[in-house]
Amino acid sequence: MIATKQLIHKKITIPPVLVQVGIQVSANLICAIAFNMFYIPNHFLSGGLSGISILMEYLFDIPTAITVFVLNLPLFLIGAKKIDGEFIRNTIISVTLFSLLLSLTNPLRGAVQIEDPLLMAIIGGAINGIGMGLLFRHKMSQGGFDIIAAMIKKKRNIEIGTVLMGLNGILILISTFIFDLRSAMYTLVALFISYQVMDRVRKGSNREKTVMIISDETDAIAQSIQLKLNRGMTFLKGNGGYSREEKTVIYTTVSSAQMCTLREIVRQKDENAFMAVTEATEVDGNGFERQWI
Repeated sequence: MIATKQLIHKKITIPPVLVQVGIQVSANLICAIAFNMFYIPNHFLSGGLSGISILMEYLFDIPTAITVFVLNLPLFLIGAKKIDGEFIRNTIISVTLFSLLLSLTNPLRGAVQIEDPLLMAIIGGAINGIGMGLLFRHKMSQGGFDIIAAMIKKKRNIEIGTVLMGLNGILILISTFIFDLRSAMYTLVALFISYQVMDRVRKGSNREKTVMIISDETDAIAQSIQLKLNRGMTFLKGNGGYSREEKTVIYTTVSSAQMCTLREIVRQKDENAFMAVTEATEVDGNGFERQWI
């Protein structure tokens, strides 16, 4: 009986390798569905080498899956030296999976019958962005311009979505000559939505907040923050602009989920406290999830 209870309460752990594979397959399947159900049937271009591959299929009837794989090979060698070996290994597997899943989901073309191309661009871009965000969040990508964007992010700290949007401007320009301005504008909408969603998914929904608190009850507030939120803080010295009195300012960073508790702490300890909150673009340190790039 005791052995049975221990077996029931035993925590089931999934091997990290299986989690990694599951994310790779799921993310690339999401992107492949976006391509075959929304992008290709409506003559939208995707970003980077994937977009060039779609363009090649439109012009020369070369299968998108083959072109995606071939064009990525040179960038793998560059990325292995400039970024990270693990990232490139994951990317090679991801590109192979994406090419395979593009072929397997080919019958889905035309499955969605929406006559409004703008709506198709928005939905397709959002779906593709979810897949791309999952890949980048777990140290993977679909190769191509993604590798270039990762290198620029690592060296210049420019957001990946911003870099990709800039690099893909040339594809939108080409599409205006091959198709028309209308298709190019829908492509622009799809890309913009895709990269906005991608950056959101990559960073996660629980964004951090940087908070500065000015109060006469600094010690009480600081103690409650440590006990209830388990967050560290820094004391800054300042002077009131009007009173000229010396003040101790609490500087701390919390997750967005902890903001409600922090507000309650401050209001309970000092109703007259002043609190300024800003959204942290990036946080790297103890107690916070570390981004690989």
